[in-house]
Amino acid sequence: MGPRGIAAVAAALLAASQAAAQPGADSVHVVGGPACAECRLVLHPVLELGDSAGDGRLDRTLASWARDSRGRIYLAGGSFGRVRVFDAEGRFLRTLADSAAGDASAPAIGLVVVAEGDTVHLLDDLHGERRILGPDFREVRRLPTSEHLRASALMLMLPGGDLVAPGTVPTRDAVGYPLHRVDVGGEVRASFGSDAPRFGPGGDPDLRKLARTPDGVWAGFLQRYRIERWTLEGRRERTLVREAPWFEPYTRVRPGPGEPPRPTLMALREDAEGRLWTLVRVADPAWERATVYPVDTALARRNPTAQHDLAELYDTVVEVFDGRCGTLLLSERVPMLLAGFLDDDHLLEWRVRGVAAPPRLGVWRVEPNLPPRSEEPCRSVP
Repeated sequence: MGPRGIAAVAAALLAASQAAAQPGADSVHVVGGPACAECRLVLHPVLELGDSAGDGRLDRTLASWARDSRGRIYLAGGSFGRVRVFDAEGRFLRTLADSAAGDASAPAIGLVVVAEGDTVHLLDDLHGERRILGPDFREVRRLPTSEHLRASALMLMLPGGDLVAPGTVPTRDAVGYPLHRVDVGGEVRASFGSDAPRFGPGGDPDLRKLARTPDGVWAGFLQRYRIERWTLEGRRERTLVREAPWFEPYTRVRPGPGEPPRPTLMALREDAEGRLWTLVRVADPAWERATVYPVDTALARRNPTAQHDLAELYDTVVEVFDGRCGTLLLSERVPMLLAGFLDDDHLLEWRVRGVAAPPRLGVWRVEPNLPPRSEEPCRSVP
């Protein structure tokens, strides 16, 4: 079906949705399959990042990534908080931060963000500060992050430079809340993420992935398929609960003997049409036959999946929801381990084969066949 056909059925999709709500409704439960039978996801390979050796060889952990208007790709991760920069063709350019050299002043970057004008923000967990670089990679400014919150890939930077960060802030107005808005001076301006503060050891134990909206954030739980939309003032506007047999909520992260790997919400993104995209890592149907590499390392003993071929162990479920009504438009399983969204049009695939081979990152262009934004009334379900 072409674009006109998709547009023609857009209103019917919302009306036929199995899970939607009237404007202003608090909770939407999404059950069953997508309402759009014609919607499809097509992925086109673009390039591969990572060298076999040298400074362009990727670390085995990846914290965050970003892309600037020139097409340069920034990858932050590894035990030393390096940031590697690749050009638009996938060639390694340089390293921006590397504390492996023994320099005590070198940063350990937990998050890299490209902002307006291709300025590069490096959030340094080691020193609790933000280093801002110009497009020529020269440092132009340093700002404090927060005395209470670690710089990590779970943070989200807002237009203007404020941060939304998870964690525990032991102040009267913030304690017990899992999310905090931090201004460019490092001060906590609002705390939210739950309707009431939760007290106890560790506070709120549920980690969340974050995504920007025009006036707030989506916050998705890693261990249960629940996504909430919050204003930056701390008001919960919408809760979307996806009920899927392949994602049962859980608290014990490590699977028991003979159990498949747990599903995990890996990433969220709201696109220009107001649609909410999710990436969920799930066990491959043939996960029990995934290649196991006979290694004896501390990492392998601590996490048995480190011995497996991750490409054989995991798939990714890509889902797209109408952000206004909660309609599930698309749900497709792809046989690869997707790391996240590089931008609205590109996904990153994490390619790790064994424990010795250098990891790679595949860049894929996304070509979805989805209906345009609709202003039709949402349909409530009894």
